[in-house]
Amino acid sequence: MNRHIYMIVCLGSLVLSPIFSFGVDYTWDAIPDNANWSVAANWTPTGGPPNVEDDTATIPNSSINPVLDADITVGKVRITGNTATLTVIDDDASETTPVLLTDNTWD
Repeated sequence: MNRHIYMIVCLGSLVLSPIFSFGVDYTWDAIPDNANWSVAANWTPTGGPPNVEDDTATIPNSSINPVLDADITVGKVRITGNTATLTVIDDDASETTPVLLTDNTWD
């Protein structure tokens, strides 16, 4: 009997786990591989970059500031330390816009 209950609970959690997903707090690496937001190796923990509405992107002081090189959706952007410059590239890559951000959190 207990074995059956255990199996039902396990199967139920597998079925329901996609419904109850939670965002991840990703941190931009202090020494990233390059400036591209979309490169997973530039974020900790592995599995980045942040790109769902429940994720938080934390950008500390870094040797390279991130460049938004793709469409993204995040729940929060948190700047820690002094300031960071986030560069936004338009869709056809013809124009870049640097945005100076200070120690703050944006929801």
